[in-house]
Amino acid sequence: MIGNNSRLAITAKAPIREISLLVGMSLVLIASCRPSFSNSVDSTLSSGSQRYYGGNTTLVIDTDTSNMRHDGQNNGDTSICLLSKGGSILFQRQLNDNYICLGYSSARHAFILRTLGEEGVWLKVNAFEYLPEDKPAIVYSKSFTHRYLAALEAVVPSPDLRFVVFVGRRTESSEWHLYVLDTKSDTVTLLGKAPNPPPLSKDYLEEAKDGFSPCDFWQWGFSVPVLEPNICQFISPHVLKVSYGEDTCRHRSKHRLIREWTLIK
Repeated sequence: MIGNNSRLAITAKAPIREISLLVGMSLVLIASCRPSFSNSVDSTLSSGSQRYYGGNTTLVIDTDTSNMRHDGQNNGDTSICLLSKGGSILFQRQLNDNYICLGYSSARHAFILRTLGEEGVWLKVNAFEYLPEDKPAIVYSKSFTHRYLAALEAVVPSPDLRFVVFVGRRTESSEWHLYVLDTKSDTVTLLGKAPNPPPLSKDYLEEAKDGFSPCDFWQWGFSVPVLEPNICQFISPHVLKVSYGEDTCRHRSKHRLIREWTLIK
């Protein structure tokens, strides 16, 4: 059960009208959004290859984004290999998609994967998937896939991967909120208002002076910087803290309002 320990309420700002931007701007975020966790201990197998350790298996995943193309022509290519403790191959696939492993969930006994998809010129998380140890196969999250999209820059797993918090929206809506995926029960729950995106970098603001106003694109759904850990973080395995403020595209407000959610009571 999810409990909401709200200290202060926030009034949401009206969403800014979406505008198209240059094709390549969302692609550059892929490398910066690659998660780094303690169970990813070996990235030396090949360029882009990482190892993740489960209860009884090891997942080797290698995502190649060098041939990415706009308009769904190529979102990346991924090699997935699940190994037993003895090193034998339990599951192996070559996938024409952009996969990243978030880690291993002992609550589900499965590795948690995510894939990307295009919407306009922007890349978003369009699926969370499970790769269980006991019956190796890629299983889509029924609660998320085809129902939600998540901002590539704002996916925050809990330390044990029981929960994945994300800024997202329903596929039929344009409003972005804060949600949590319970990987054990495969359920998505609305938490509340999403925190504001991070401020844009000074270099980006300088480069963008000519041709358009960069602050017009300062909203979830466009390519914004990766959400800072101190804005949305797990302060204990299943307690989430989110910091809100009257932020702008240029800076975070010094005055913060904090909300906490206990995801398991």
